[in-house]
Amino acid sequence: MRMADIRVAEDSPEHVGALLAGAFCAARRRGAAVLEVTGFCRWKRLVLEEHRPRPTTPEANWPYFYKARHPIMRTVLRQPDSWDPCAYDGDSALVCL
Repeated sequence: MRMADIRVAEDSPEHVGALLAGAFCAARRRGAAVLEVTGFCRWKRLVLEEHRPRPTTPEANWPYFYKARHPIMRTVLRQPDSWDPCAYDGDSALVCL
């Protein structure tokens, strides 16, 4: 089973944890052996890591390509917290701040 996206009001770690717990229960009920979670911003990944995931591959490479022409945007987009990618994002995974 795949958790494709996580959006919560007020960027609440508690809500992300609750959604993840619900996803675990739903996966078990459906007989899924794996709950796949990919992407997401740093603080959401930290909440997910509290559940001791088993990563399949190291995240050494950034999975998205972008070209920022404006110097300020280049600086902003180099920061991991500027991104919150999910499975719905394709080749347009740009978060404009």
